Amino acid sequence: MQRPVIAVIERDQDLLCLLEEILREEGYDVVGWPRRAGAAEIIRQTRPAAAIVSLWLEEATSGWHLLDELRGRPETRSLPVILTTTTPHPGNPGGLHADAVIEKPFDLDDLLATIRHAVARADAGRPSHAARVRGTSASADE
Repeated sequence: MQRPVIAVIERDQDLLCLLEEILREEGYDVVGWPRRAGAAEIIRQTRPAAAIVSLWLEEATSGWHLLDELRGRPETRSLPVILTTTTPHPGNPGGLHADAVIEKPFDLDDLLATIRHAVARADAGRPSHAARVRGTSASADE
């Protein structure tokens, strides 16, 4: 059986490497990318089961721009996207829809549960429902 692919778009190289290692240990293949530029193309090429996207990549709204680009293309429109942010209530320009928003620093178990839920929804072909998870433990600041 093929392992699900998770795309991780995160500018913090240490956090990106940590998430890649943890997700591989959890049974996922991982495609990591440190910036918005090129991220949508990598996601289109690798067709992940879900994506974890930091809101702050090159600038405070980079994650929203990437989400807008993904939602605007038929091949990535229904991709489960989990946003990570240090902002307790990030603004949502244009009413963009993420599957979950997780505050940094986040609890690793909460993140993994959110990923499992997103992958299960993607496997079942069901539409996503937005969720919000408050962070509590792992040091993962933007």
